[in-house]
Amino acid sequence: MVAGTADGRSNVHFFHQTLFEYAAGRCLVRLAAEKKQSYFGALGRHLAAHPDDHLRAVVAEQALVQGMRAKGRVRDDAEELLTGLLGSEDVDLQVIAVRACALLPDDLYGDIRAVFHRYLREQASPAMVREVLALLPTREHTDPGRVAEDLGVVLKRDSRAGARMEWRVLDVLCRFGRLDGRTADVVWTFLRELCADPARCLRREPEPQDAAPGGCGGAHCLWSWLVNLNSNSASSHGNQAVRLVEALAEHRGEWTAARMRELLALAERHRSRPQVLQCVAVIRRRAGDPEWDALFPVAARIAQRLGTDRALPAEGGEEPKASAGAWGARTPVEEWRQAQAALDAHWFAAALSAPDRSSPGDVIRALAAEGKSPFDVPNPRLRAVLGRVGTLLRETADGVPGLLEETVALCEGRDTVDGIAVSLLPPLLREPADAPGTRAAAAWCAARLDVVGTRGGRGLRTGSPELRFAVAGLAQLPPARLTEIVPWPAKGGRWKDDRIDDTFLALDGATKLLVPLAAAGHARAVVALERWRTLEGLRHEQLARGRNAWPEFRGARPYHGPRNRDGMAGVIQAAFADHAPQAHRLVMEALRARVPTADVPWLAALAKRTVEQPGPAAAPARALFDRFGPDLAEWCAGLWDGTPCPDPNARTAALRLWGDLVRMGAADRPPLAVQARLASTVRNRRWSTACTVLRHWNGHEVSSVAAVGGEPGWEELDAALGSALASAAVPEASAGEVALLRSLLRCRFAPLGTREEVAAAVDTVAGQVRLSADTAAIHDSGAGFLTERLCEFDPGRAVGVALEVARRTAGSGLADPHHVTRLGWKWQKPLTRLAATADRKDWLRLIGGLADGPQAMLQKALDTAAARRREEDVRADAARELAASPYRDVAMAGLRDAAVRHRRTPLEERLWPAVLRPAGA
Repeated sequence: MVAGTADGRSNVHFFHQTLFEYAAGRCLVRLAAEKKQSYFGALGRHLAAHPDDHLRAVVAEQALVQGMRAKGRVRDDAEELLTGLLGSEDVDLQVIAVRACALLPDDLYGDIRAVFHRYLREQASPAMVREVLALLPTREHTDPGRVAEDLGVVLKRDSRAGARMEWRVLDVLCRFGRLDGRTADVVWTFLRELCADPARCLRREPEPQDAAPGGCGGAHCLWSWLVNLNSNSASSHGNQAVRLVEALAEHRGEWTAARMRELLALAERHRSRPQVLQCVAVIRRRAGDPEWDALFPVAARIAQRLGTDRALPAEGGEEPKASAGAWGARTPVEEWRQAQAALDAHWFAAALSAPDRSSPGDVIRALAAEGKSPFDVPNPRLRAVLGRVGTLLRETADGVPGLLEETVALCEGRDTVDGIAVSLLPPLLREPADAPGTRAAAAWCAARLDVVGTRGGRGLRTGSPELRFAVAGLAQLPPARLTEIVPWPAKGGRWKDDRIDDTFLALDGATKLLVPLAAAGHARAVVALERWRTLEGLRHEQLARGRNAWPEFRGARPYHGPRNRDGMAGVIQAAFADHAPQAHRLVMEALRARVPTADVPWLAALAKRTVEQPGPAAAPARALFDRFGPDLAEWCAGLWDGTPCPDPNARTAALRLWGDLVRMGAADRPPLAVQARLASTVRNRRWSTACTVLRHWNGHEVSSVAAVGGEPGWEELDAALGSALASAAVPEASAGEVALLRSLLRCRFAPLGTREEVAAAVDTVAGQVRLSADTAAIHDSGAGFLTERLCEFDPGRAVGVALEVARRTAGSGLADPHHVTRLGWKWQKPLTRLAATADRKDWLRLIGGLADGPQAMLQKALDTAAARRREEDVRADAARELAASPYRDVAMAGLRDAAVRHRRTPLEERLWPAVLRPAGA
């Protein structure tokens, strides 16, 4: 605070809003006590006259809380004002009282409790209930029963459909229940009182053969409601059942352990890997408690059956690392990783616990003997145990090559050899490379590769199990580490084509090592990639000439078939997509050679993965496309607009790549005239891809809506699409998609300079909206974009388009389903433009038209009005237009929140003369 004088008056400046609110509220209570005057009466009259005076409202909250602490007349006046505000019909006045009641100390709450609970049951809107639940955890309550009573009233109130408060109540309970033993007992008692049949629900002893809970089915039972949620609902809210059990575990160990057993069975019934990992994390944190320790083997069996390791996203830096402690997870995914690490450690410890398993070799032999065939072990446990074995072998001085030979032999030539190598070799061969076991394993792998491609009859042959094992494991290593192990010199004379083919261009050879080595600049691999592109180029040339001839390789074999070209291209192109973001030379070589069938498919797959993967994990790939995007787009354009590509799959991949390059901002958007030429060449099954790409090129992320005169080239593009529809060139399955695309393009780019052009656009989009089967199709019709454009010169027509959309999406009930809510968010910009441009008559027509929903659009409209139409009495207008609306209460509550967010500061009138000079004693 800073005190001073100005213009003959003393003044105090507060550096913090909360401090000002507290001091001002205390000042009013003190004046009321000292001067024996009805300051609370004057405050009530001021608030009734100015319900939207939010600066005084927050001070009134503090004055009421402190006034309830006083004695005598001051206390009576504060209680009278509090009761009067609760009974008011004005939402702004109600919220002052609701906040004050929620903040009252527990010893002062008793006198007002009955009035407050009656208000919650009979009068409070869902927004008011949410306000109470948000405020209850913000202060330390001395009486836990008070919080439980409030929560019970909230749950048992006759709420309307869609206004359920279970999630918010559970959030309060989870934070409240972990405070101490007393609060945990209150929470448990609260849960028991809500349960209709505790013996069958809350106190049920789970049976091993039927542990999944069913609940009691009681109308207010929180536990029954939780365990009967579907998997998506439970996971999307952070698995509140697990949170609740953990919150009470410190003080209700036996009961919470039984409930956790039920939740594990429920996760298995749902087949939900994230739910299992959430349970495992809590069980691990309770390590040392015998009742909880008994649950870990149960959780491990379920995790093994479901394969929880597949729930983890790929490592890529997308999650922040834990800052402190082994279990200091800061994100859900980080907690899942820690839980999976605990499962891996448990499986490995179990593998070593048997009396006959004292060494890594014993563990491998036991795994191989398990089941009906070699290594017939669930993948999660096999991966975890072999990974730990590989780590142990790093420090083993002797016997590593022999154990690797034995492991390969135990696979008995089955495909299992690849999976065993992928799990065992990477942790054994990773950096640092100076460990004795690591050096021995690297030498063994190099010896297996040394004879690949030789036809002299010595050593291993291509396709041997040892070679396959070594290649599968080495392919998982970073390229730099791989170059240190392979036996082929990076420099030297050029190999003959036959040796290149037998070494790298054979699926049973070292094909999996080709791209990683080339990414590291290994000369042999670079030459081999050139050879592969030459073969692909020769095939491309034959197709361009209209021939079906195939080039020869590997001793005059034809370069085709699933074991040769198809399988090899799949391996090489998948590796390209993995390594190119860190090795730009791979894209440079692709642009130099320009063989569509070789490189366009993997570039398209990488671009799609990049544009759909937000966050730091996609940063290297985005940098790659930022560098080469224009050149790649030019190549794609040539495959469509220049010399057409004869391979239809490569040509379609080029179109997808071009579309994603523009979408991520790595290449310029083609003009509409170019798009029209492209559309005129699309045939048959390619229309679905073409529509997706054209939509990407003309979406709001890439292009802005046109001015009144439209964008050049729209007529040509619209004519090309119309001609395709009329000539039956578009398959029936894609006709609706093309029609939606035409509507979008008209809304965004068609000229709107005449009445006829405006009418044509409005009629087109209205027809598409009426035909739309879901909100996604409504959005894709372009109605929102047309509304934005019409706001500039004809807001009345814009209101008509908005109401057409509202009529089509309304009628889904008082609680908008998720897809309707999402449409409301997408309409934020059009509604903002309407709020700024529509006159009062059109604006009132919009609000009145939205009275029947959808709720999301109505609330967005009112929110923008609070910010953009401050010169009007938005609140009174909304109350009048929504008088008969089923959304009235929630809309008015939302409008109050919007008024707080968008209020003007500072207020024009900074003093409180009517309050500081109350009338009457």
